[in-house]
Amino acid sequence: MSASDQSTQPDQDTHDRIRLSRIVPAPIDTVWAAFTTLPDIESWWWSTLDATHELDPRPGGRYRFAVPSAGFAVRGTVLELDDRRHVAWSWIWQDGDSDGPLERVDIGFTTVGEGTQVDIEHQGPWTDPETGPNYTIGWMSTLDVLVRLHAGESTT
Repeated sequence: MSASDQSTQPDQDTHDRIRLSRIVPAPIDTVWAAFTTLPDIESWWWSTLDATHELDPRPGGRYRFAVPSAGFAVRGTVLELDDRRHVAWSWIWQDGDSDGPLERVDIGFTTVGEGTQVDIEHQGPWTDPETGPNYTIGWMSTLDVLVRLHAGESTT
């Protein structure tokens, strides 16, 4: 089984929440940095697109990841930061000139063997039933890049 195959199925248990997990073949310190330091997040989050990234990784700090050529972005505030255990962000999806509703993303980190399990819980409110499945696809494809990066595989 390749590193990119190591995942659990996403769980969409309500209209306004998805949960998914991935095992990243890297130590917890490395995976923590991938979500909490600007140079590391730039190396994988939407790295195959012409993305721009801003990140102030402290409680109350702001972040924004954007793909100007495609007209979308996500922005928010770092809500919680528990070193190498948990990070929480507010999440506002921007599509063109409009902002989506205020959402929340919780990301947990657990050492599993020589790797790190990343648990994502993304909560709405969402205005239509396709939002959850679309976010699931987005999270899975974005996390695939992180997994491939640390497995030494191509990320393009």
